[in-house]
Amino acid sequence: MPRRRETPPAPQLSQAANPATESGFRDRIRSALEQIDASGRIAPSEPEPGEPMRLLPPLDPPVFIDVTPDR
Repeated sequence: MPRRRETPPAPQLSQAANPATESGFRDRIRSALEQIDASGRIAPSEPEPGEPMRLLPPLDPPVFIDVTPDR
């Protein structure tokens, strides 16, 4: 009968393993929650009804899926 190889337990990462990443994540969540107004909408990014849509800024450099314009 072959012996089973025992695998060592995976190292447990403490919650404070990377405090810079954790605090940055916490700050992003906090700022996102502060942007939500009392009605549950995200205040600065949602346009009012009848307001024109805002387009995203162009990609830099532009990404072409098919044939590029110079070919």
